Amino acid sequence: MGEKKVYSVADVAQFMFEECQKKNFLDQDTTADLIDKKFGSEFVSSTEAGRLSIKRNVIKKFKALVKATGKEAEWSSGKKSWDILTKKKL
Repeated sequence: MGEKKVYSVADVAQFMFEECQKKNFLDQDTTADLIDKKFGSEFVSSTEAGRLSIKRNVIKKFKALVKATGKEAEWSSGKKSWDILTKKKL
């Protein structure tokens, strides 16, 4: 029997970052479900409505990864997704 891989917040945030780069957005419901299945339930929580949500510490690390590329991750509550935006120069 093989050992179960232990994942970190950084692993999950990197996964989110890579998925988001493919489409420039990240759907909350789909991504939370993928994280739960691929990395484990410790990285998601349930909302009052019974939906999975990505934990804040993962989101914080994900946003830091995006920011390191000179872009921003912006939450759209209407679409329940993260969009990647290029920062505007002042």
